[in-house]
Amino acid sequence: MQETELATFNAWIARIPQDAEVLLEAALSEAVPSQARRLLLGSLDYLPRQFDLIPDHWGGMGALDDAFVLRVGAMLARKAGLGPLRLDLDLDFQRLAADTDTIRSLLGDVYPLLVAYVVRLPDLEVRGRTADRILADPQVRDQFLRELRHSLQQPAPPPLSDEAALEQIRRFIRDRGTLSLPAG
Repeated sequence: MQETELATFNAWIARIPQDAEVLLEAALSEAVPSQARRLLLGSLDYLPRQFDLIPDHWGGMGALDDAFVLRVGAMLARKAGLGPLRLDLDLDFQRLAADTDTIRSLLGDVYPLLVAYVVRLPDLEVRGRTADRILADPQVRDQFLRELRHSLQQPAPPPLSDEAALEQIRRFIRDRGTLSLPAG
């Protein structure tokens, strides 16, 4: 891993609030097909969770997995079909989806575990809600939006400073990602 890749990951961490807003705009649009909306909401509902693949109290590493989930969620939603989007929003989705090549390069054989985990996020219950409940129930959606916005207003964690942190990220996703995969 080179300094430029660390800089890239730190830039992703800094952009989490803006990138989350991109996903949120599409997720709340009734013009976007349901399956894509569910994937986006599952990815976004990952952000307020304190204990996810890499706990948020681990600073930059805990934020980088959030940035990874947003990018994989954007890529999966594009594959599911987003429908027509404004040009600027479409370009943001293209950028986020293209970033998954960098994630794949970093994670190697662990990358499919991350993708499988993100695919399951819409159905994982967080504080009594799933992506379907967020879509169907205005009160649940309002609570989700409050929690999401609160989490996005938190101070940015310290930047990643060395490659050892990146190896720890691989280990966390390998160890915790396999625990989260469905049986069978």
